[in-house]
Amino acid sequence: NHRMEVWETDTFCAGCQVAASYKKAWDGIKQRLADHLQDAGCNPGAPIFVTGHSKGAALATLGMFSLQAQMGYDVQLTYNFEAPRVGNAAFADAFHDLFC
Repeated sequence: NHRMEVWETDTFCAGCQVAASYKKAWDGIKQRLADHLQDAGCNPGAPIFVTGHSKGAALATLGMFSLQAQMGYDVQLTYNFEAPRVGNAAFADAFHDLFC
């Protein structure tokens, strides 16, 4: 069992919780990623591709949600392999609504 924490705010994902370890890891890289994207000329609204494997796929899942719903990027096709479960049913529903 993973300890769960509230994902971001209810504004973007009401009732959503994600595994605390993955949230901590995502929070640790989110701003650096945003800075690198802007340094590369990739600004909100631009298409972006995300991929990951295992823990990287967990972070890619959180990143997809954050990049699209909160940062305003247009997340395109994404390939995640062997991703662990990162969130509760509310997170899964919100993720589905955002990308399907």
